[in-house]
Amino acid sequence: MRSRPAIHLPEIHLEIATDFEYNKNCIINQTSYSKAATSIQTPNPLKIMKLELKNGLNTRVLVVDDNQSIHDDFRKTLADTVNEKSLNVKDIEAMLFEDEEKEIQAEAVDLTRLNYKITDAYQGEEAVELVRQGEQDNTPYALIFMDVRMPPGINGIKAISKIWDINPHIEVVICSAYSDYSWDEIVQKLGNTDRLLFLKKPFTPVEVKQMAHSLVIKWNLNHQNRHLIENLEQEVKARTQQLEDLYIELEVANRVLEEKNKLLEEVAQRDGLTGLFNHVALNERLRCTISEARRYHFPLSVVMIDIDHFKQFNDYYGHQLGDEIIKKVASLLQINLRQYDVKLRFTEVKPVSPETESEKAATPQNIDEAGVAGRYGGDEFILILPYCGYDETDAILTRLRDNIISARIEDYPDIKITASIGAAVLSQPGECNDCNPLIKLADEALYNVKNSGRDQICILEFGKDGN
Repeated sequence: MRSRPAIHLPEIHLEIATDFEYNKNCIINQTSYSKAATSIQTPNPLKIMKLELKNGLNTRVLVVDDNQSIHDDFRKTLADTVNEKSLNVKDIEAMLFEDEEKEIQAEAVDLTRLNYKITDAYQGEEAVELVRQGEQDNTPYALIFMDVRMPPGINGIKAISKIWDINPHIEVVICSAYSDYSWDEIVQKLGNTDRLLFLKKPFTPVEVKQMAHSLVIKWNLNHQNRHLIENLEQEVKARTQQLEDLYIELEVANRVLEEKNKLLEEVAQRDGLTGLFNHVALNERLRCTISEARRYHFPLSVVMIDIDHFKQFNDYYGHQLGDEIIKKVASLLQINLRQYDVKLRFTEVKPVSPETESEKAATPQNIDEAGVAGRYGGDEFILILPYCGYDETDAILTRLRDNIISARIEDYPDIKITASIGAAVLSQPGECNDCNPLIKLADEALYNVKNSGRDQICILEFGKDGN
């Protein structure tokens, strides 16, 4: 079948092709059309209306004038009639045989011809009420032709003002043979807007058709744009809300991740059995403490503790008891550190010759964890004691030693635990730049204790005692 122009609704014109395949047997041409037309039923107006509604065009026009002849002129100029002569051959085929594919093709909108739905009003108040009713029914008017003089009711200018209070998007054409209002007066009352045009009576049909066509299309395009903008704003709002929700979820996830990272970092620094700092973390803490001691001029001590005869406990009682002994000593270290921290926080210790205000504020009260305990390896432990000189270190270690001796292991009440303790005291922080010399001196003190029979305390001062 040859392709033919698509149907134009609602004004449909006769377009007969040179040939037409009808049920693959019937051929219709210009000379035989009248004969063939007798066998074709009149197209269903409901189907045409259905197609028109699918177009979604609002062609409602309100004519407001107190003169009936003006209404007749507008209807004669704008109204279209749908009849059988409006159909071309291809459209007849689609309507007759329920061809869905052709029916879909026939839905193309021809904006050059519009089927206006005209409503009449004879007074300004009546026009205002019709517009209000149309808004309530969701059937707004696209265009109003408004007369100015309509006694005894309100004039057209006041009616337009009220109408725009109801719907500010309606296109309006003022139709009048009189100049009751100047342009400046109208602008003052209605505002300077592109929704207002003037048509002087008597008007010609061409003027009315051009205005109606242009303004109805304009209203529909503006209406479509407003809906697109509203939909876009809603979509932007929805997307924004999604982004905000995602941002909140991301913040929560980041906080959880930070907490897990801190936990992992903490776990990486801790000994699995005792929960004390491990070897690597102890070295880092000691380096930081020495740096702070040099900056703020305070003494510090490094203590090494070794459980006496630990290998014999393991060999005789098994590793389970050995683990319990290690955890017990670790617990005693933490208890003694807390007692040391509390005492230190209530003791005013000032840096020697502070150089800045920040150094003046660097007292033990401002340090979260004054003492540090850690498991150095096996049955060896280390204590880092800031702000502790020789006497303070001796007092702390004596109390610690007594606590270890009096400690008992549940299920093994007869077992006595002792420990050898060696300490290195750095009274002049400027004399040491690294942690290794202090650890070496503390290890030397521990070695002295072991050679002297164990279960003792030995304290060496850095830079003295021949070291």
